[in-house]
Amino acid sequence: MDSTSLFVYQPIYQQRRKPEDNDLIDIVKNLPYYYDKNNEKYVLLKKKENFAIEKITSKEFASYIQKVVKQMFPSFATRNQISSLIQYLDLFIEENGKLIKFYNRLAMHDSKIYIELHNKEKINVEIDEQDWRLVTKVEVYFTKHSHLAELPIPTRNGNLSSYLLALGVHDELDKILLTSWLICCLFVDKSRPHLWIIGEHGTGKTSLANGLRDLVDPCDNPLFLNKKVTDLAQIIDHNAIPIFDNISVINKEISDFFCSTYTGTNFIKKKIYTDDEDFTFNIKKPLIITSICTGKVAQDLMSRTFFFPRAKLKVTKPDFILKEELDRLRPGALGALLTAVSGTMRILPTISSTCQVRTADFEVIGLAAAEALGYGKDKFIQVLERNEKYKRALFAKMIPSIEALSGFMKNQQMWTGTLSELLAALLGVADDPKLLPKSANYLSRDLKQADQALSENGYIIQQLPNTSNGRPYMIINTNYKVPVESINYETGEVSTEVYNQALIYQPEIVKK
Repeated sequence: MDSTSLFVYQPIYQQRRKPEDNDLIDIVKNLPYYYDKNNEKYVLLKKKENFAIEKITSKEFASYIQKVVKQMFPSFATRNQISSLIQYLDLFIEENGKLIKFYNRLAMHDSKIYIELHNKEKINVEIDEQDWRLVTKVEVYFTKHSHLAELPIPTRNGNLSSYLLALGVHDELDKILLTSWLICCLFVDKSRPHLWIIGEHGTGKTSLANGLRDLVDPCDNPLFLNKKVTDLAQIIDHNAIPIFDNISVINKEISDFFCSTYTGTNFIKKKIYTDDEDFTFNIKKPLIITSICTGKVAQDLMSRTFFFPRAKLKVTKPDFILKEELDRLRPGALGALLTAVSGTMRILPTISSTCQVRTADFEVIGLAAAEALGYGKDKFIQVLERNEKYKRALFAKMIPSIEALSGFMKNQQMWTGTLSELLAALLGVADDPKLLPKSANYLSRDLKQADQALSENGYIIQQLPNTSNGRPYMIINTNYKVPVESINYETGEVSTEVYNQALIYQPEIVKK
């Protein structure tokens, strides 16, 4: 921005009279004015060597007006005069202002990523395919929210691994998942998946969530899961990476809303005291969710989420010690993250999606990020496969009949019988029999839905030849250590001979 484009009122002499309304209009009419998607009005002001965009209702703009007025007249403008001027500008900007787009902490413009450090010096970070750099003049505008905290000036002498180790992340695949997810968060033009951290008390879920967010979007105030979608929309709009900590239940309305934050549907609500004007919230944001367990999660939300099971920490650090360590490591870790983002942007055009997961944008960015970080694409594919396996197991556990089946087969290696007999057996062991399927047909549907997850967790379900009593099924629990008993499927008698171990992995042989 060129300072010559700003009109600065320079009085030649001081008027010996009180300022009038027309005087105030003359002072401000040639300033650059803007309005946003919510029809909020703004003015661009020069502050020392930098420029700042302020609401016309802000104290900063009022102070600017009074400063110029005092240079021209012996007294300040009255409060009523300022109020009348704002009303005039509100209409004037609608006709003469320019539409402006605001970003929250992160922005993408002209193939470059920008991060607002939110410091007094108005320093921002600019990232492209070549490198990252600190800049003070950018072609994007960032919103102001009181809860935003300052990011440190990034340095080039740190690494992400040390930062994650301080947060208790030791496994290589875990580091790849979290680092790739953080890198993906900076690509605001892409659909970015949510991160769900799951663990018992004392596993450091909240510390990990805050540590990840503080590397990109530090915040002074914790966030909680409000039951009103309108409140959630505002929280998400005002944060680059919102955290919803220690949630217990996600109902269908909130689940659908969280799904929309992945696709990026704008959320609209009525302004207070009016039926004609709306607020439009940008809710295309990646979320961090923490909980002890997931409860029942809709498949749509699960497909847009990456899960991070958190194990019990071997060493628990006091909060103030952990904070000091992370504060010390953050400048270097942030610099390493920016370098990785630049490398990802450079490699990204060479990557194509394999469509292994629904979150295709994250897959492509993650593959490029793994290359930029030196892990290699194969490692990231392992991350995807492991997460998909975890999701299948999680989904199967949410089906009451499958959870009951796991308890039923826990102390046996093999069971045979019809689905009606299996349903009757499950009714006897289920924690809440009312949640089980009402018929064998519905139980068959549950088994088909969870087939892959059951197989990955050591359960083999095989249909056997029809009998006079119906079609029997054989269920084998490969995790059971005692040798399986052999069964004569023609007579239904059970012998004590040791079953051929190959049958455990090739149950189709039983058909012979």
